[in-house]
Amino acid sequence: MVISIFGLAVEAAEFTIRCHHGLPIGHYVDRGMKLWAEKVDDLTDGRVNIRLFPAAQLYNDIDVVQAVMMGDIDACWDYDHKFFTVLPSVGGYGLPSSGIAGYTGADTVKAVEASYDAFYEGYGPAYENAKNFEGIGLKLIFYIFWSSGANQFGSTDSPILLPEDLKGRKIRCTTPSDAEFYASFGAQPVSLTGGELYEAMARHLINAASTNPQHLVDRKLMEVVDYVAGPAYPSVCIGQIVVNMDYWNKIPEDLQKLIIQAGTETELEFRGTLIEDSKKLNDIARQQTTFIELDAEQQLAWGNAILPFWRKACQDLGPEAMKMYNLTQDFKEGIGIKPFPKFEEVE
Repeated sequence: MVISIFGLAVEAAEFTIRCHHGLPIGHYVDRGMKLWAEKVDDLTDGRVNIRLFPAAQLYNDIDVVQAVMMGDIDACWDYDHKFFTVLPSVGGYGLPSSGIAGYTGADTVKAVEASYDAFYEGYGPAYENAKNFEGIGLKLIFYIFWSSGANQFGSTDSPILLPEDLKGRKIRCTTPSDAEFYASFGAQPVSLTGGELYEAMARHLINAASTNPQHLVDRKLMEVVDYVAGPAYPSVCIGQIVVNMDYWNKIPEDLQKLIIQAGTETELEFRGTLIEDSKKLNDIARQQTTFIELDAEQQLAWGNAILPFWRKACQDLGPEAMKMYNLTQDFKEGIGIKPFPKFEEVE
């Protein structure tokens, strides 16, 4: 298509996919989305334009899910724990059940990346997850993993080294299982989006948060916390890019394949980027906070403490989540990673 701008003939894209994400500009995810957009433009010879709306310009992380489903915007990258309310099986793969997680951060990363490899080949939990999205009118294009393997705790006044140190804390949570876990150790859970963290900590509405190196630096949390302690329990957050199915079906098949190819290439090129970023960002955070590395015994205490809450969260989501959870355990076992206990009966 040719349009005229200031009297000049300019090639215009045949299809524009308006895509939202809630992370800051320059963030790891933002860089990945820009790379995808560039690849789509290149592979389709400009016939498809990915128009990005970063940093929650249009929606918050919760509302954008409904916006894409309704077709108010064409696509988004979002966290698993914002999708499970409309697609429970998502919660059996990633948060809130963390089914694909391993007992260690290294095993978690290995399991997630292996599940993406299987997705490209047409099997495994990531592939089944993508098929399930189609049932709610969303086409899953590709994944950008949003977790460096294990979480950290940012806090004021004193560090959080063991679960019992949660007592009396006002702590940010993202899922019901988080809230139940924190409350069981005497904390007061507070539900907040990532964009609300800095102000809430600065205004003392919370005094603790499960966090990560990216949030410490990109969201400037190191300015408002005194201590950072970790790694604690293994952390898995599956970030996925989805497109409204009605819009997707308007795009010719040859272009669809190229859009997916661009996503696959982006994910593969970005592997390891988050881990390397995390190391660099932790070094920056160490300059402004008291940084405490948890030992193996402390990490084991966190893992043993949270696993029952992950399993309960999966049961609360129902049979589809439990089936997905069991599938992730079979998958982990198949690649040599110790699985979590499976659910014996799923109706």
